[in-house]
Amino acid sequence: YVLDLADVVPGSRQSAELVAARRAEAEVERRRPVQLVIGLGLLVLLTATNVLQVARSGVLGLLASEMEASGLTDAHQAVYGAVAVVSAVLALGIVGLGIAIWRGHPRSRIVLMVLLTLSVLGDMGRVQALGVRQTTWSFLVSSGLSVLALLAISARPVHQWERARKAERRERRDRRRP
Repeated sequence: YVLDLADVVPGSRQSAELVAARRAEAEVERRRPVQLVIGLGLLVLLTATNVLQVARSGVLGLLASEMEASGLTDAHQAVYGAVAVVSAVLALGIVGLGIAIWRGHPRSRIVLMVLLTLSVLGDMGRVQALGVRQTTWSFLVSSGLSVLALLAISARPVHQWERARKAERRERRDRRRP
């Protein structure tokens, strides 16, 4: 909408419509991009998949059995408790990054992109070390979700939206300064 100041008449209906149209356009630009919503949804699915993968893993029981055989009492509780604490901390960290990304903080998006990239690289290293025949469906699903979340969060509209939020924060900060 082009607003020519010579055409503006205070109190006229056309001027009010132009102002309303500008407000509506500004609100549309503030909406979160679809890629961001999809990326964060994939991140929630990835976290749930990883938690289920750890919970169903037989490695924890094996580790606890070996610890009990070596003489440690209550090894099952210690192993499962330690894994639960670590999983909870990681899940809360991912949730915290997701909330920061939802609010438009670009550094949190970058940190999450780095973590997802490292996750994918670790998964590919695991495939290289153990071979393709050792992969499971949950491993494939978590790797796929990591890649898809990385692609969604690194999309150009998400980057542009975060830059606009950053510009808004700077503008508000500059207005508050005397």
